[in-house]
Formats: sequence, structure tokens, C-alpha cells
Amino acid sequence: MTGTGFVRVSRSPATRLAFLFSAPALTGWRFLVSAAEVRAEGRTCVMRRPDLVPDCGNCAALCCVATAFDASEDFAIDKPAGEACPHLGDDCRCTIHDELVARGFAGCAIYDCYGAGQRASANGLGTHFLALREVHELLWLLTEAAKLCPRADLRAELDAEIAILDAIEPAHDLELAARTRAAHALLRRVGDVLLSRPGARALAGGTSRGSALLRVRCRRS
Repeated sequence: MTGTGFVRVSRSPATRLAFLFSAPALTGWRFLVSAAEVRAEGRTCVMRRPDLVPDCGNCAALCCVATAFDASEDFAIDKPAGEACPHLGDDCRCTIHDELVARGFAGCAIYDCYGAGQRASANGLGTHFLALREVHELLWLLTEAAKLCPRADLRAELDAEIAILDAIEPAHDLELAARTRAAHALLRRVGDVLLSRPGARALAGGTSRGSALLRVRCRRS
């Protein structure tokens, strides 16, 4: 997604995280960190944090208004940022939801706000939805990385960064930019640790972790 809200969605969130660790799929993390290891260290392989899961039923359809997209293989039409999608009903529900892919809106079908939509709707932060989505995506990446990371000291740093992001004000652009840089640095270190494990890089296809990070998140202009 660009700074103006353009959606460039071609991968699911799980696949984007997989690229961070240079793995072919998120489920492939087990060749880097075994479930037995996680249990032995007292960690848990839990599902995504509930507040980072989209809840469209409690959202004012912010993604259908705030984001912009252009006609492509993912979207059948052009839509500027701030303008409601023509398929959005008066009840803030998509009128073609069951036919999104067939109607040319595959990008909408795989879009993930990471729970930012319901949080923004409940707290009157609709104008900051895109920034809040960035915060929530970083939180998701960091919490997933914490599950995979075998080093306690690095997990402590991940937890600290998660706490900072949980308290951040999405309207503070400079603070968000700084936190984004800090989060990316941590994620690179986790990738380095995982790829340093015996055989991990070969199983990951020899992909450079640094270049893989660039494919984790939607690009911004």
C-alpha cells in the first residue's frame, strides 16, 4: 500500500511473513524451530492475537473507503482514496462479498487490516485507519517472530517493541516511522538467527533474508 492508500496486495499475510524468514510458506517454519523446542522452553504456538484479527462486523468498512486502488488483476476498477467503493452498501457491508474473486476483486478478498478496522471504528480513529493498520501489521509480524525466535534475549526485545507499538498514537507520523525502522531491524535479526540454524538456508531456497524482507510488507511510495 502506498502512502496515499493504494493497495498492492498479491500475497496473504502468512506468505509475506514467510518471505521474511526466507521460507517457502509460513507452515514451513517448523524446519527452523520445532514445536518440541518451543514447548521445552515454555513458549506456546498460539494463534494470532485476537485484537490483530479483522472483525468486519464491528468495523465501519474503513478499508472500503480509506484505501485507493487501480484497475489491475487484483481490482476490476479504479478507486481514489477516501471515496467509498461503489459496491459498498448503506449498511457498511460489501454487496458482492460472496463474489469478490469472480467479479475481479481478488485484492479485496485477501486484504487484511490486522484488526485495525474495528479498533479505529470503536475509537473514532477512522481518519488514522491506514496508519493504525501499519501499526497492527508490525504488531502481527513481531508477535509471530516472537513465537519463532529461539533466543530468549531477542524475544525480550521483541516483547519490548510490541509494548511500545501497543501504546503508540497512530497520528504521530515521525514516531511511527521510527518504530517501523526499529521493528524491521528486529525482524532482520530474527531472520538471521533462524537462517543460521543448520540446513535452514538450504531449505529456504538460499534466498537472501535481507531482500526477502522487502517483500514482506506492501510497498510504499
